[in-house]
Amino acid sequence: MYDHFDEFKLILCRAEGTGYADFIEVLVELEVDRSEEYYSHLRKNGMLSGSMTRQLHHMITRAYFTAVCETIVHDVPREEAMKYVDELAIFFHSGWYALATVPLSAAIYFAGLMRSIMEMFNFSAISQGFLNRRQHMSRRIRLRVSRTIFHGCYAK
Repeated sequence: MYDHFDEFKLILCRAEGTGYADFIEVLVELEVDRSEEYYSHLRKNGMLSGSMTRQLHHMITRAYFTAVCETIVHDVPREEAMKYVDELAIFFHSGWYALATVPLSAAIYFAGLMRSIMEMFNFSAISQGFLNRRQHMSRRIRLRVSRTIFHGCYAK
């Protein structure tokens, strides 16, 4: 996001009435969908206990994404923003753990996801027609999260 700071600032602060007005909402829905699949797999294998409604999951994820995007909205310098993302990951992991006994790997997943979005999101993907790129964005985000997790969690 920071590689295209001005564009994301416009999307986050001035998109009302455009096709980008629900940008964060689309990302949240993608994340909730993928997380629900992941959690289902963990539950099936006895690696996750507890549960929450999809609506609560959506609200918590929305809060996380919104918190991360606040770094752009408030012009936080990139290095400082990365520190905030790390702190947000710790904060939100504590909440996830309390609600659903989410394993550490899930916290790493969320931290990796947010770092991936912050560090590596390719703006050209969002300029190709908002509604037609949801699946493309989902694959791109999963790929970047996988790279982040498998290359030392936070390595660029």
